[in-house]
Amino acid sequence: DANGVLIAAASDNLRLYTAGTQRLRIDSSGNVLLLSNTASFKLGATSQTYLLQSSSHFFLDNTSGTSYFRNTSATGSGFIFRNSNIGDIQFDNEFAGNILFNTSNVTRLTIDSSGNSTFAGMVTVNGGGIDIDNNNDVRLRFDNASVFKAGLQVATTAGDMIAGSAVNDFAIRSQENMLFATGGNTERMRIDSS
Repeated sequence: DANGVLIAAASDNLRLYTAGTQRLRIDSSGNVLLLSNTASFKLGATSQTYLLQSSSHFFLDNTSGTSYFRNTSATGSGFIFRNSNIGDIQFDNEFAGNILFNTSNVTRLTIDSSGNSTFAGMVTVNGGGIDIDNNNDVRLRFDNASVFKAGLQVATTAGDMIAGSAVNDFAIRSQENMLFATGGNTERMRIDSS
């Protein structure tokens, strides 16, 4: 070729070998097969690029620096992690660090290495409700700037939430007055802090 080097197969596949073993194949459909017939990297599709693996594990391994999955397209549906068969989708931080979920470049959810979740924003539940199931500290606490304001708790130890509570008591606590309303925000009853 006048402008470079041209390697071509008139039909069928183009194969590269080292030490008598096939290392790379470009088939007649344009699929690039790396190392073996079980792993392939398909390039040049008009709308999609595929990473295909038929063995037990598939790794993208970066041994230095930061790894990114990045979508810079101004069209389409953004970024999708999809499992189209059996099994779970698992995010696993093997290091004793956090898992962060961001939107608009701001962290909205943090799961720390102890399993505690911190939400930065309102939590809306659409469905069958919220079930709290724990062997200890079965509670819902309301804090403002890390200062306790009110809470609900099923006592699993005497004295939980409210001094004098016994095991299996349901404790409702307010640091100030406790107000009750019906028919909107009209106050019907108050238990003051005294």
